[in-house]
Amino acid sequence: APDAWRWVGLLGQLFGLDFSVHRTNALLIPGALVWIVMRRPRTLRDPSAILAGIIGLVAGLAVQLLLIPIAAFSRSSLDFNHPSTFSEFWDYVTIKQLGGSFLLQLFPRKSPIWSVQARDLLQVLGDNFLHLHGSAGALGLLPAVAVIAGFIAVWRGNRRLAVALTVLLVTQAALTVLYFNIPPNYFRTFDRHYLPVCVTMALLMVCGVAAATRAAEALRRRRHRMAAVVIAGLAVLLPASQLVGNWRTQDASRRFFAQDYASNALRQLPPNAIYFTVGDNDTFPVMYMQSVEGVRPDVTIINLSVANIPDWPDRLRQRDPTLPMSLSVAERTAATAKVWMDTVLRLAVPDNREQVAVATGTPLPASLTVAVTPRDGTHMLPAEVVLLDIVRTNEWRRPLTFAITGTRSAMEWLAPYGRAEGLYFRFVPVRDPPSDPALLRAHLFDDATYRGYADAALPLDDVSRTMGVQYYAGLQALLESDMSRGDPSLCLADRQRLLAMLPLARLDPPAEIRSSIEGACLSARSRD
Repeated sequence: APDAWRWVGLLGQLFGLDFSVHRTNALLIPGALVWIVMRRPRTLRDPSAILAGIIGLVAGLAVQLLLIPIAAFSRSSLDFNHPSTFSEFWDYVTIKQLGGSFLLQLFPRKSPIWSVQARDLLQVLGDNFLHLHGSAGALGLLPAVAVIAGFIAVWRGNRRLAVALTVLLVTQAALTVLYFNIPPNYFRTFDRHYLPVCVTMALLMVCGVAAATRAAEALRRRRHRMAAVVIAGLAVLLPASQLVGNWRTQDASRRFFAQDYASNALRQLPPNAIYFTVGDNDTFPVMYMQSVEGVRPDVTIINLSVANIPDWPDRLRQRDPTLPMSLSVAERTAATAKVWMDTVLRLAVPDNREQVAVATGTPLPASLTVAVTPRDGTHMLPAEVVLLDIVRTNEWRRPLTFAITGTRSAMEWLAPYGRAEGLYFRFVPVRDPPSDPALLRAHLFDDATYRGYADAALPLDDVSRTMGVQYYAGLQALLESDMSRGDPSLCLADRQRLLAMLPLARLDPPAEIRSSIEGACLSARSRD
């Protein structure tokens, strides 16, 4: 077409902008090129169209360059990649910190391509276009009916267009499955990565709805009013079925699970704590509450996964020069490069029980000796070196705390000295330290909010359920403390009080956690 260069330029710009959303959206480019070859192959021989596409792509990609000045002048805590120079920007684009080359690994396949990987995509398509379960019932079939009707309508109107659309859809789906190469039983759903395929599928669905409305109008003109009403009604029911089927699960107006967890986690921490987290769900909500809502700005949040990025600890120290760290990036790199020999860390313990959080009556050692070893293999990970550096440099000046989500294993060689205090473990200079029931009770009942968990009418997604189960760790420690003091009645009261807000039936914890809570308040005689 004479104005093809404008459309190719727009297409290039959209792909450039789309790169800012997610780099893997570049998987759509081959499908677009196949579409052009099948629809208007001469377009790719037109110099003006090619030039317009390149200029559009560069213009769209140029938006990414804004990251350089933003990273250079921002003091945001979201500085994991920090592309403040062109070389760092390219490292960010290629995901160098995770291995580079856009993490492209087509072979070997991590799981069977048809029974696992392709099936995962087909399941997501089925959940969106072909489902009988849920509040929509049989109406969940309407999207699939509309897709089929749309394809038939396009095929009748323009077979070349129908073939091009089909090839486009198949190309997108195939490249998506090949690129992601998901392992079996992956812990996270890939439905968001399949969204572009769903959007292309939705084009056929829209064509089907359009064909239905044209058919209804034609029937009305021929005075087949009842048939026209039925077809028009089905066309209207299609979006209605999506609303009915998805509104309840997507309505977040009364969901405070992430907000409450993050607020609870921060408010429980001791003053000026250094708080080590392990994943996404125990980090980003906490960072949001601190940075945006201003909750507990005295706390330093360190994600142990992000701490593996070589220069990130230095940027953290730039924001907070008082952070107890002494090693340079070169020294940390050298420590990870060598085979690690068993290292003994000796820490002097100050004669200040309040500073080290040890109760009166508990023996306080003059020093603590800890054997430092890598978690796996013979080399320390960068994050392990960062942890060692902080523990050694801190000298008990700031409380060191670890998110309960990582269990004691996240504390590495400090695990025997971790005391459960609610949603975190605190490093104390006592091996296998006893719990503080008063502190646990305050954190569980006075310093925490559990909105929505006891509301059976409110949908509870898997992530919110998993994060809710984390509260049970503090409850288990409290119940054990109650029983160690020979007070089963207090144990029962504490259990009943928390389970009223966090019902076992709603959170459905693993069997070992459920049995531990249910049997915690039985005396030795009752157990026998």
